[in-house]
Formats: sequence, C-alpha cells, structure tokens
Amino acid sequence: MALQLPPPWTLVVPILFLDFLVISLPGGVLPIVINEAFGQRSYLLVGYAQTVKGILAFATSPAIGSLSDVIGRKYLFLATIIGTAAPNAALGLGVSLETHLVLVGLSGCLAATFPLAFAYIADNVPPQGRSSAFGMAIGLGLGGAFLVGPPLGALVNEREGSTAVFRACAVITIINIVFLVVVMREPRRPKPPPWHEVLRRANPFAAFGMLHNNRAMRLLSSIVLFFYLALWGFLSNKGVCA
Repeated sequence: MALQLPPPWTLVVPILFLDFLVISLPGGVLPIVINEAFGQRSYLLVGYAQTVKGILAFATSPAIGSLSDVIGRKYLFLATIIGTAAPNAALGLGVSLETHLVLVGLSGCLAATFPLAFAYIADNVPPQGRSSAFGMAIGLGLGGAFLVGPPLGALVNEREGSTAVFRACAVITIINIVFLVVVMREPRRPKPPPWHEVLRRANPFAAFGMLHNNRAMRLLSSIVLFFYLALWGFLSNKGVCA
C-alpha cells in the first residue's frame, strides 16, 4: 500500500506551533528579566512597545494580506513568521532588552501570521472543510504551543538559566525558517486582482465600512474587542506582578 501524504495545508500547523512556541517558551521568564532590568518602568516600556505593535499591525496587516494575493503566500508567510519570533529569538543572540522592546514594537509590521495561514489553508481546502481546518490550525498550532511552552521554558530556566531559554527560541526559529522554506509549496491560486483592487484592499480603514454595513460583523467585532481587552489587561498586569 502506498504511503498517503497529509494534505498540503497541514504544513501550516507545525509552522504555527514552532512560531508560537518561541513566544510561549519564555512566558514565565521574560517578565522577571524585564522587571529586574527596568524596575518600575517595566509596565510603561512594555506598554509602549505593545501599543506601537498594535498600531503597526492595524496599518500593515491588510496590506500584507492583499499583497499575498499578487505575489503569493509562502514568502510573505515566512516574513511574518520571522517577525513574530524575532523579539524573543534576538535575545538568544545576545541583543539588549532595549533592542528586544524595539523589536516587539516593530514586529507589528509583520503581525499577519494568522491571516496568511488562513489564506494558505483556504487556497488548499474547499469551503466545506475550511472551518475544521482553521480550528485545527488554532488548536494544535497556537493552543499546543501555549500548552507546552511555559512549563518547558520554566524547566529549561530552572536547569540552565534564562539565557538558555532565549537561545532555545533562536534555535527553534532557525529550524522553523528552514522547514518552511524547504517543505512549504506555493498553492495554486486564481488570477491575481488588478493593482487598484490590491491597493483598495490594503486600506486598513476599509474594515470600518464592512462593520457599518454588516450587523453580524459588528456583533462579532464587539465580542472580539472585549475578549482581547480582558486578555491583554490580564497579561499586562501579570508581567508587572512577576
């Protein structure tokens, strides 16, 4: 019997897992390191970095998604993977915490990992199977990373110290980059839209028009807004109390 290969879209799952493992691995270590370095300024400095990240993500994510319709998903997906992992991986290469915070802010320019992952899945999965594929990508990729990462990072920190945790982030990032470049294939897509349509879709404020015209999207957006307000409020205060 011939070995049956998994569907191409499943390659997204280990790539997302490794990318978010780099974020979750130092989850219990990084707040302590930042507090020791910056003291009472920690909350403000991290807050500024995350605010810049959010503004840049709002401004650039639609453009990245729209551009991927023209030049393809693979290498833009690679760029977002590097952008997500860069702040923690850079600490493993010996950069300062100040540089780390600058990279956190600038990483918003490439904060379109999930939109491109979902676009890649949509290119390879028929409409009736996309919801389960999206769920698997989030559950195994994101959820798996945050299930395994914090306890694994704590174990490495206890045995080898915090520097080893960040070096592990750098190694995982390199492995993920090589895996993506070698294994992922550019999917077949329809003829790309004309450039005037690409530029129209790249406008981040166009989403407000969708909210104005679609009641279901307004409701969903409100739920997501309050969810993330609560989530990031908790995560911000967790770092201060570390």
